[in-house]
Amino acid sequence: MEREINWVKTRLQIKEDLRFYSKTGTFLETLATVFFSISFQTLASYRLASWCKSTKFFRPAAIFLIYFQQVISSCHIHPMASIGKECTLPHPTGIIIGADVSIGNRVTIYQNVTFGSHGRPGIEKKCPVFEDDVVIFAGAVLAGGVTVE
Repeated sequence: MEREINWVKTRLQIKEDLRFYSKTGTFLETLATVFFSISFQTLASYRLASWCKSTKFFRPAAIFLIYFQQVISSCHIHPMASIGKECTLPHPTGIIIGADVSIGNRVTIYQNVTFGSHGRPGIEKKCPVFEDDVVIFAGAVLAGGVTVE
């Protein structure tokens, strides 16, 4: 699944995430969201890493952003995963999202979940697809070509 990643779209997605996470939209709430919301920081670093990975010049920065994401929130979201708008990560600790996973809009993902392919060599790798308005509870493990509606 090819998706277009450019700086303008990435910046707009991060702005939308910031607007979503800072409920009131006041300056102090927005500032607090940027510095103290681990969920926002995780999604912002994922979106920036996706953009960096799609360019030739900034690919090394993607590695740093993925590392930052793992240190800050103890979760790993691959830059080539696809995450929609208003995704909520109430407790991002232990979340692992593989390369070709597709997550729709308004999805809530709790801690210690793993999404990805089966990992077997020689077999077509299929990853889970999550439609809009899905809630994934703690400890879920989904591997393979599963569609969650």
